[in-house]
Amino acid sequence: MMGADSDRPAYEPAPSATGLPGSGNDAKISSFNRLIGVFTNPAAVFEDIARKPTVALVLVCFVLVSVGQGFIVAKNTDFEANAIQSIEAMGIDVPEESLDRQIESSASRWYLRPALGVVFWPMILLISATVFFLMLKLTGSQIGFAATLSTMLHAYWPGKLVYSILLSMLVIRNGAVTDMGLLRVLKSSLAGYLPESTSWPLMTLAAFADVFKIWGIVLLAMGFVIVARVSKGKAWTAALVPWVVIALLMAGLVALPGLFMS
Repeated sequence: MMGADSDRPAYEPAPSATGLPGSGNDAKISSFNRLIGVFTNPAAVFEDIARKPTVALVLVCFVLVSVGQGFIVAKNTDFEANAIQSIEAMGIDVPEESLDRQIESSASRWYLRPALGVVFWPMILLISATVFFLMLKLTGSQIGFAATLSTMLHAYWPGKLVYSILLSMLVIRNGAVTDMGLLRVLKSSLAGYLPESTSWPLMTLAAFADVFKIWGIVLLAMGFVIVARVSKGKAWTAALVPWVVIALLMAGLVALPGLFMS
């Protein structure tokens, strides 16, 4: 006979004795093995995070991968073409002297791209986790912030690692890239199939329709079901809404210079 829990998702564990994630049980998977296991058996990793969240190692790995990618991209950026392409995409006129100064400044400060990753990525990840935490609280989940952050980081880790490796390899092979060219080089998003004349706002939106980002969202929704103890509908809502909002905000931000300077 089917039990009362027969309609639970295959990857959703039965509630613990306390009914709360992170109820003090010892983790069965090490932090390092979680980084590997989330590729092959993400449900087991999320079940372990529900026992005991871990953050330090996966966060450090995120930063290291981001800094490494930033270094490779910065060293292979065509700053002159990048500046000209950005100005043309925004549809604004810039005096030649100002353009030359911008190119020279960008080229001399190439190191800022990887250096900013040390500060930028932890800040963005913490803000994102806070948004997810608040959304899960609105659904009635009793998940803690550490469990939310750990779930998010491990969900995004596979896509982040594979994307960074592939992108870095293509940049090294092709050389002389621009910011807009980076959105098109990997062909993993809709942006990779749009013409070079596409506006920055549309290109930015298309870049969010990326297989690696979708991979992260799927894992995040799975993780929320397991760790936050919410239904699949609430988990998908919590995972998707911030993604849509951020995509629209980013598209709006890149459109602002053209609106004020045209």
